[in-house]
Amino acid sequence: MPLVKVDLYPGRSTSQKREVAEGITRVFVEKLGSASRM
Repeated sequence: MPLVKVDLYPGRSTSQKREVAEGITRVFVEKLGSASRM
């Protein structure tokens, strides 16, 4: 479940928003060094 909710793109589908949110979340997780949960 992504940590970030994306409401920047009105009219986009939920799955597209989730994809963006997951990408952002992945970057945050990697920056925090918590990416060891693979």
